[in-house]
Amino acid sequence: MGAEQNLKEWKPLGNFFYDLRILTRQHEVLQKNITSEKNRLHAAETAARQVKIELTQIKQLITFLKKQLAIIEVEIHKMIETNPTYKDKFARVCKLHGIATLSAATIIAETGGFELFENYKQVVSYAGYDVVENQSGKTSRQN
Repeated sequence: MGAEQNLKEWKPLGNFFYDLRILTRQHEVLQKNITSEKNRLHAAETAARQVKIELTQIKQLITFLKKQLAIIEVEIHKMIETNPTYKDKFARVCKLHGIATLSAATIIAETGGFELFENYKQVVSYAGYDVVENQSGKTSRQN
């Protein structure tokens, strides 16, 4: 069946998408680390015994992580603003309700700017939102 189809030749993503993907993933990691450290701070502050140096260091770490997060956000915005080819795609994705610049950057980075997709059904399938029933005899499950 594959030999009968006229498939498009695969092309790697451009450097723009690879760089944007790295930045958006780093943003996610930093955000998770900030949340983790805030949880640690809360636990340390409400513990039966508190050590001042621990609280100070956790607060300093949170401040540092927030600065790093701000730097990443500036870089992501800079990439979007300085690339006229993809700026229009960002604007269209941002028109969706609830999608801001960072969410749009993540979506576009992870999908390669939708360049590998021919229709919305492929995007839905790629995102894992299409439910396919797999049934054989008495066995029925969803993939």
